[in-house]
Amino acid sequence: MDRNPVHQARAQASWLKKILLESTGHEYKVHPVVVFPGWFIEHKSGSLRELWVLEPKALPKFLENAPEVLTPEEIGMASGHLSRFIRAQERTL
Repeated sequence: MDRNPVHQARAQASWLKKILLESTGHEYKVHPVVVFPGWFIEHKSGSLRELWVLEPKALPKFLENAPEVLTPEEIGMASGHLSRFIRAQERTL
């Protein structure tokens, strides 16, 4: 790999947080995740607080067990704004 995936995931999470704040006026907590297909990842106590490093098959279970932090309305607002952002970006390509 020519890039550090942890740094990249953190940068992308920061970028997404900024996009959501600018478009919705609401500050969302964005949690960075790095997935490594085919790898077994051993986690130490407290190691998953700021960034998840997972095998892709583990992601659904982690999401399922994560505490709910957004209301359905917040999810709908973020989803709608991100959909519009993506469509606008596709038009510029």
